[in-house]
Amino acid sequence: MKINIFEITKRRISILGWSVGMGIVFLLIMLSESLGNNVDGDSYDILATNIAGDFKTELYGLVSFAFIVCSLLTMEQLRHALYKLNRFWLQLAQIVVMVLTVLGLLVGLVPAEMIDTDAVPGVDGTFLRFQVALPFYINIVISLSNLCLGIGLARCFGGRIRQYGIALAVLPVLSFLSGELYLYLYNNVGGLTLQTLSTYNTMILIFQTAIGIALLLLRNRTMKPIEEKEETY
Repeated sequence: MKINIFEITKRRISILGWSVGMGIVFLLIMLSESLGNNVDGDSYDILATNIAGDFKTELYGLVSFAFIVCSLLTMEQLRHALYKLNRFWLQLAQIVVMVLTVLGLLVGLVPAEMIDTDAVPGVDGTFLRFQVALPFYINIVISLSNLCLGIGLARCFGGRIRQYGIALAVLPVLSFLSGELYLYLYNNVGGLTLQTLSTYNTMILIFQTAIGIALLLLRNRTMKPIEEKEETY
């Protein structure tokens, strides 16, 4: 019989609940900071760009950092639940997402001024190229890992866990496609004014934020508390 919901301790449920709640707040702040920015030709995905330190303003950077911490805390509760059930490959997929998220954040936070170009000529340019290219590869691997994790959850479990697995496999793809749609409109559709493009950009940002909130809420619904004495570490 397939498991419909994970059971974790009340302490972990509290961490999960606070992380989800604060994560939603931070997502809404990120949305407010993103609205009204100058229209440009870059595709945008609020669920992906913050992972690698692509910060628009100082406040956006701080809030993105806080959001990533909250996301990692929720991921850790899911990883722990999978560990308890001996789901090695699903747990590994979640660990890959967590490690790459931290790596992308740390590399993105390193300022170029910290590189001593006088001591090691050419290092600054090399690091900057690495810093610019890394988000693309990190987001690809994270997307594939989430896809595998989502499919695995949908296949191996039932109920709320299966619902979350389907959402994890589908919703990030929709978020990415919405960002690419904006890029297509900007570059390939003639006759659109800046005001129209700004409206489309706002709609897409709201859509992507709603996806981020939905994923957090669905992840939260996959778990329920048990007594501490029943927990196996």
